[in-house]
Amino acid sequence: MPELMMQMRFDGKIGFPGGFVDLRDGSLEDGLNRELSEELGCDHKLLRVSEADYASSHATEALLQKVVAHFYTKRITLDELRKVELAAVQAKDHGREVTDN
Repeated sequence: MPELMMQMRFDGKIGFPGGFVDLRDGSLEDGLNRELSEELGCDHKLLRVSEADYASSHATEALLQKVVAHFYTKRITLDELRKVELAAVQAKDHGREVTDN
């Protein structure tokens, strides 16, 4: 059965964990793993994505600048999902997903 990991944002809406790749990130996957750690607070050993987890990319020009979103999939157990959920409320950027603070 397909499953999807999303997160509750500060404004009560549901969103995908993720963000922008920084110059300090060595790759898209490094940037995504950093964002997952910041937003979900989970250990890299628990939820680490690699090139093998890549699913697709989509570009949009509807925003002020062109944005390309890259999507990855990762199969985790229910126990691992519970650990991610428990860690998320302690995450560095929990509740600040779209406020840019």
